[in-house]
Amino acid sequence: MKRGIIIFILLVSVLCFAQRRYYHENTTSILRVDENYPGAFVEHRFIPTGADNLFRAFLAFGDESGAFAYGSAHEYPPLSASTFVNRAEISPSTPDTFQIYEFYDTVMVIDSHYVDTHWVHDTSYIANLAESRTVFTYEDTLFGIRVEQTVTASYDTVPAFFVRFIFTNTRPTAINGLKTAFFYDGDVPDWGYRDDYPFDVGYLDAVAVRDGSEENGVCSGFCALHPNSGPSRGAWFEWVDTTNSSDTASIIALLNDPPFWPTGTITPGDWSVYAIWDFGNLPAGAVDSLRIALIVHDSTGFDSLAANVRGDTVHAFVDEFAEIRPEHIQISIAPNPFNSACEIASPRLPHAETSLEIFSMDGRTVRTFELTGSTKKTLWDARDESGNNLPSGIYLVRLSSKGETLSTAKAILIK
Repeated sequence: MKRGIIIFILLVSVLCFAQRRYYHENTTSILRVDENYPGAFVEHRFIPTGADNLFRAFLAFGDESGAFAYGSAHEYPPLSASTFVNRAEISPSTPDTFQIYEFYDTVMVIDSHYVDTHWVHDTSYIANLAESRTVFTYEDTLFGIRVEQTVTASYDTVPAFFVRFIFTNTRPTAINGLKTAFFYDGDVPDWGYRDDYPFDVGYLDAVAVRDGSEENGVCSGFCALHPNSGPSRGAWFEWVDTTNSSDTASIIALLNDPPFWPTGTITPGDWSVYAIWDFGNLPAGAVDSLRIALIVHDSTGFDSLAANVRGDTVHAFVDEFAEIRPEHIQISIAPNPFNSACEIASPRLPHAETSLEIFSMDGRTVRTFELTGSTKKTLWDARDESGNNLPSGIYLVRLSSKGETLSTAKAILIK
């Protein structure tokens, strides 16, 4: 019995109702994005333990005048209330400001068997979620900044959640001395956070909160990706005293006078970690961006995962959120074996200078197709470049970009 597989991507945009939430998932973790929490995250779960390791993670902005904006920073007021507002609440006529996209790898399985004098093909389909993406737009009209937050998760690449914040100065004048902070108040795990420690991989701009109850305790935090100049990093013990009504002085301290990374003997307890970027002056109407990756792993693997994110995939997920590392690109051929024509498919293609070449077993190039970034399927009619019918045999199909082989497959032509 022969099997031919063709893979393509189905894009689904899910339109729901108000106060929506979405759970991104990769092979090891789950991240919740919630319309109730613009500029903040409240759940980051590690699948092997089942525990939620996040109390609050939030975005904050400040300027030299002392003005500031922030996402929900605590469960108690006033810090529980984000200064950001869903753009739909400011301007109801704007397009949907909380969008969910799901990308599926749909596999068509063709089971072929020979009956009497002809082939019979039975076809079935299997759909697997390959990538999810949420786009959430919110703003603080008093501070004068609008944010488009994009979260991307992929099932077949590095297990991290890639977050991009694109922010626009909506003031009529420049924002002078703009600072941006991302704060991660981890409770690792959520039911036992009094023995946690801060964890730092400085050369990778990665910080986390580590569970101190085990020798190789889980580390939950984030890795800075852009700007490339790198942020200042630190750790905060007892971010907010929960016995008192917290106030916004904590946000002012974070942006202007935060504690440095602890030295000497570190006391276990309720720790948070942060990173702060100095963007200088942002002119009226100007746009800039900040990119991070939320990651979680045990302490023996956290730095390796951060290195993977910062090293192997930094261009892939920072610049476009769409490039795929070569080892994850696969081409498929259906039907295979084929008689008169076959379809060659790739789930994702590089954006430029990509070609599909077909070789005979003696090494001759018999056909070349130049592909574009939008090309997903190529029909080969079993002919060479001159239009001549090719004989039965095995042919090698190669997908390459800029001289680098991305994937290969064998096509069997039977006449």
